[in-house]
Amino acid sequence: METARSGNFVHAGRAPMPEAIVVGAGVAGISAALHLTQRGWRVVLLEAQHRIGGRAASLPDPHTGELLDTGQHVLLGNYRELLALLCELGSAELLGPAAPLRFALCRSGGERHWFEPARLPGRLGFLYALWRLPRLRWSERLRVLSAVAALLSGAALRGTVEQFLRRFRQPIPAVESFWEPLTLATLNTTCAEADVRMLAVVLRRGFLGSAAGARLIIPNAPLQALLEPVGQWLQQRGGILLLGTRVKRLLLEQSRRVGVELEEGKQLWANALVLAVPPWSAQRLLQSAGLSAELPEFAYSPIVTVYLWLRRAVLPARMCALLGTLFQWVFVHPSTVAACRVALVCSAADTLAELPHTAIAERAREELLSAFPELSAADILHQRVLMERRATLRLRPELARLRPSGRLPHPAVVLAGDWLQTGLPCTLEGAARSGRRAAEWLHRELAERLPR
Repeated sequence: METARSGNFVHAGRAPMPEAIVVGAGVAGISAALHLTQRGWRVVLLEAQHRIGGRAASLPDPHTGELLDTGQHVLLGNYRELLALLCELGSAELLGPAAPLRFALCRSGGERHWFEPARLPGRLGFLYALWRLPRLRWSERLRVLSAVAALLSGAALRGTVEQFLRRFRQPIPAVESFWEPLTLATLNTTCAEADVRMLAVVLRRGFLGSAAGARLIIPNAPLQALLEPVGQWLQQRGGILLLGTRVKRLLLEQSRRVGVELEEGKQLWANALVLAVPPWSAQRLLQSAGLSAELPEFAYSPIVTVYLWLRRAVLPARMCALLGTLFQWVFVHPSTVAACRVALVCSAADTLAELPHTAIAERAREELLSAFPELSAADILHQRVLMERRATLRLRPELARLRPSGRLPHPAVVLAGDWLQTGLPCTLEGAARSGRRAAEWLHRELAERLPR
């Protein structure tokens, strides 16, 4: 986008429009940009990397050329904000169908059970699948259902998931085959640390909500392909996406104009500014402008994903839980160079994060071959390890009061991101919700003094 000498955005031949700068082209930033544009703003979306997606990005594998997500994304049917965003961009058709929650429970030696709702709708199907968890006596199954009922009621929930499970005397097989995989997958935090209130949110809004909301969507395309249309979408509406554009500092004027100075020294000015960046970047930029917004010292949780290309597609389902292993889940994807590509995912991967990639890949291979003995080492054609060390916040109980709202002392500057107080865990849906909320705040706060 051309800039006038003053540094404001130019929109030749049209009536003046309010202008906004959004820093960060992850899901939160894209959501903010879309919602501001829909409210009549002209937006420039800045991204420091040469790709969109932020921490939830897609990277090309140099050997196969296939795009790989830095972490496996699984959506729920109740991801209304994210699904609406993808529909607006015209990329929702790449998601694939929403299907009932069904996956294989796999142990070493090829032992398998199924978590499946047996065609029962919504909550009833989920409870039926819980009732059929393996290795449980009748009395233990009743204790599992009692714990689920307590989470749904929300009464006196406190402490960690582990403390909650002890209070409700949950049997070890149920912890291993249900509570632990669910907590790790949805909160990226171990049961010993995870806030039980966040797990209750997951169950109430997702798996035990409406039948449509509990359905799973495993995208058929990498996240980059889903979000890539945002550049053209903005351009058609007078905005622009600028990749490889790093912000050095924020600029504030007494007239309440806000702006950014880029690394190359160029300045851009606008009526409003959204910082849709991780906490460490937000802190640096806010301090550069003298904004007094001390962000908490968050603890982060890593995610490790190992992609293996297989000569034969023999896994029993597209989504399998691995029990008694470091890697908790394996997902099957199509490949252009092999029978399939599988993604082994380890959430809260503190143990793996300290190992070299070769050792991580070897552990993934061992655990895959142990769970699926019909495979052999010769069936593994290629491997790639991706690690996101600060994938999400570590969702401990004390974090509920530490996550900021996103509002700042300056009325024309707001934050957006999954790490803020969204009422949700750190998910793509939380990021999309945060971006929409930031746009609403700015529009409501500044509407009276915007150009007409």
